[in-house]
Amino acid sequence: MARSEPSPTFATILLRSCDERCNQRYLIELLVETAESYERELECDRELYQVIALDSRGIPHKRITARTAEKLLSEASATCDQDTRETPSAVKQRSIELAH
Repeated sequence: MARSEPSPTFATILLRSCDERCNQRYLIELLVETAESYERELECDRELYQVIALDSRGIPHKRITARTAEKLLSEASATCDQDTRETPSAVKQRSIELAH
């Protein structure tokens, strides 16, 4: 019969060296910092996509679902693709008109 490893007890935890405890604390802090960073980036991305989608439809500061935002972004992307297919002279003419 194979003998199982004993579960860590308070005594075994206390017997860890100072370096092990410092390394473990550092790794836990790094993990928490990374998770918080991902959360902040995700929130920024959500806000950015919402602003892009809503601005493309002229709907400021309105709550929408992810599916609706995806649809709005794809429509905006299609419009952008059409604009990039214009000839350079047409783009120049339009920029001149907007400047005046």
